[in-house]
Order: sequence, then structure tokens, then C-alpha cells
Amino acid sequence: MKRYIVYTIKRNIPLFAITFAICFSTFLSVYSALPPTLTSYGYDYGAAAVDAFAEGEVYAILISSAVILFLMSSILPLFANSYRYSLKSADVFYQIGKGKRSIRFVNNFIVLIAFIVSFSVAFLFGVTVALVKQLPNYGKYPLINDTNETITYYLFFNYLYMIPVYLLYIVIGVLNYFISYFLVTRSNNPFNSIITLLLGQAILGVGLMTPFWLINILAASSGNSGIYIISESFVPASRTMGMVSPLAYIICLFAPLIAHNTINPAMFTISEASFNEIFGVVMSILSLVLFFLISAYSVYKFFKEEESSGEYCGRAFGRDKLQYIIFHIGFGIIGLWVIMLQSSFSSILIYEFISTIVLLISEVIFLAALYYVFLGILRRNFRINLKGLLIIIVSLSINVTIGLSNIITRYVSLR
Repeated sequence: MKRYIVYTIKRNIPLFAITFAICFSTFLSVYSALPPTLTSYGYDYGAAAVDAFAEGEVYAILISSAVILFLMSSILPLFANSYRYSLKSADVFYQIGKGKRSIRFVNNFIVLIAFIVSFSVAFLFGVTVALVKQLPNYGKYPLINDTNETITYYLFFNYLYMIPVYLLYIVIGVLNYFISYFLVTRSNNPFNSIITLLLGQAILGVGLMTPFWLINILAASSGNSGIYIISESFVPASRTMGMVSPLAYIICLFAPLIAHNTINPAMFTISEASFNEIFGVVMSILSLVLFFLISAYSVYKFFKEEESSGEYCGRAFGRDKLQYIIFHIGFGIIGLWVIMLQSSFSSILIYEFISTIVLLISEVIFLAALYYVFLGILRRNFRINLKGLLIIIVSLSINVTIGLSNIITRYVSLR
């Protein structure tokens, strides 16, 4: 096994180099752009404005780090499990003389460890660059020159809070890696794995919020301004559309602490016991619970499930049919979001009302064509049976019904 570990490391050196380059270049550019001071000419911003500016800068660097973490931990499982995509590579890996499960462990853990090291080194370097830039400002107060024309605010952040941010980022990144592993290994060819990964992450990202987003849109369309579940809910989970909410919580909690050593009270208190806020808290807790349950299930499957047979490598049908369930649900949700966004712009004018319906019908025809094409590529067979046709019809019919109801409700309410 030692020889195989060395071989796997050597084989993945280009992947490791690219991963490190992406992390390093991103963090260097983001953290080096962090301003050491804020200068005003002839105007005193005040403490609140300076704090808001500082917090905005911290939000920018934490969000950039979270984006890289999420994207890389989602993509890398594709490369770690690429041996299942062709019979030739399967013959090589499955005839090594080691167990299939051991091969899976080695391939994934080496890539995962390399990613953690790359992210950690780049993150540490970026924080160090920002700290060096701001270190001369430690203990300084706003400086006003003799003519009162220039005010320089010295910025210095609480970099010790970067330690829990880093540790929590690593935990979420590892869990998301195993979720993505579960998604990509439902298929045995690269295209199917990519589609399953994209649609699976889309379901996790927006699926939980979809019914409540629909209520939000329909309430706004009918003129009821008292219900805006997503736009007015103070909790980060709603604003980040669901399952990526652990990263949102980390960012929203630590950005004020890093910027000016205070905690955002909205994270823990409800100023007014409104329906939106209470509902937002419930949905945020639910999204967190679902994220950890799904990640725990993915880790369990990684360690316990049997490797699929090598004879399936490269074929459309994988180890199970979950990829098709993910495909139908994901495509339906994305289509629904597209239709609802478009149908929310209907007007009081009759010709715009008619054109909105025509555009809706055009979108549905286009979505049906995409549905059929991608399903055919997924199955490697463009012959569609009655079951597949019914699934497409039912899915798009639901989308059309909701889209039309949104257009009609909005048109009637505006008149």
C-alpha cells in the first residue's frame, strides 16, 4: 500500500499544484487589497461609518475565502474518483491487489489532505500579509491634520478571531467534500457525475428555500407587503438560500468581531416577534440540521458502501438510480426559479401581460427541450418511454401552473 500511496501522490502532483495556485493567488489578491487606513478629505465619517467600512472589508475577505472553500471542496471529488470513468483506468486500479475500499480511501484522503494543506498555507499567508500591512496602526487613533482637511482612520483588525474562522472553515469544507463525493459517485462517467454534482448542490442550496420563496413572491405579487420571508428575515440561512448556511453563520458571526470586536445582536435576539423573524430562525436551524445530517450520511456511505463493479465504468447507468432522482428534482427546481423570476415582472398593461405569458410559454418549450436533451445524454439514449415523458410533463406542468398563477395574481393586484 505504501507504493500505491507514493504513486497516487505523484500522479496527482499537477492537481495539487493547480489547487494551491488557485487558493494562493485568490487569498494573496484579496488579503493584500485590505486597506491599512481610511482617509477622508474635509469630512469626519464618525465611528459608526468607520466600523461599517471596516466590517464590509472583513465580509469581503471572509466571503472570498468561503467561495474558494466551497468550490474546491465540491470539485475535487471528481478528480479523486476519476478512475471509475473508463474501463482502462478501472483495470489498472482494480488489479493492484488491494481492496477496492482501500483504493477509494487512498485516492480521496490524499486529495482531501492536499486541499486542506493548500487552503491552510494560502489562508495563513493571506492573513499574514494583511496583518503586516495593518500592524503599524496598532493602538493609533484617528489623525486630523493642522488644517482640518484630512482625517486618517487607522484600521487594525482582531486577527486572533481568524483562528476559529479557519478551523470552522476546514470542518465545513471537509463535510462538503464528502457530500460532493456522494453526489459524483452515483455515476460512472464524467458527464453524469458533473450533472449530478451541479444539480445535487443546487438542490441543497435552494431546495429548502424554494416553497418559502414562492410564498414570498406570490405575497408580493398580490400586494401583501407584510410577508417577505427571504428578503426581510435577518438570519443568514435565508439570505444564502439554505444549505450553505454554516458558512454564512461563520461569516456573519465573526465579521463584526474581527472588524471591531463586537457581536451582531441580530444573530441571537429577536427585536420584534414577527412571523418573518420567528420563521427565519426555524428555517435556519432546520437548514443547519439538514446540512449536518446529509454530511453525516455521506461520510457513512464513504466508509461503509461497497465499490461499484468495474464493468460499469464509463457507462450511463451507475451503482444506483439516485442520479436520475437528483436530475429530475434539480432540473425541476431550477426551471421553477427561472419561470418565477421571469413571471414576477408582469405589468398592469395588457400587452405586457400577454407578452409575459408568451415568454413563459417560450421558456417552458425551451426548458422541455433542455430537459429531453440532458436526460438523453445522461441515459445515452434519446428514446423516451412513457414514464420519462410523464415525469417531464408533470414537472413542467407544475412550473407552468405556478408561473401563470404568479402572472395573473400580479396583474389583477396591480389593476
